[in-house]
Amino acid sequence: MKYVHPEGSINLNELFKLAAGLHARGKKVEVRSLHGGAQVLVYNDENEREWDAVCHSFSYGGDKGLIEIMGGPVEGYDDVEGYLTADEILARIDREESGDSFRFVRP
Repeated sequence: MKYVHPEGSINLNELFKLAAGLHARGKKVEVRSLHGGAQVLVYNDENEREWDAVCHSFSYGGDKGLIEIMGGPVEGYDDVEGYLTADEILARIDREESGDSFRFVRP
């Protein structure tokens, strides 16, 4: 089933799949409406925001239902990366938590 935000035509299935996967891994998450799409905020144990993921009409990949992340499991040299699936992001988190070398950015 395709979930479409009531304010727009953005497919949010990947973003909600990410939120569910993070929750299953014991992460504290909050989902908010944003720019006709949605945002997933990820918090640490002290309830401080660690990173976020978005899918909306202005995000990198949002028009294709893909996710943009800021901070957290970003690869490369920027702190923003887009056109990602939930599975790609969750795999990065699993690698980071298993101790594999990985650049995990905090905003």
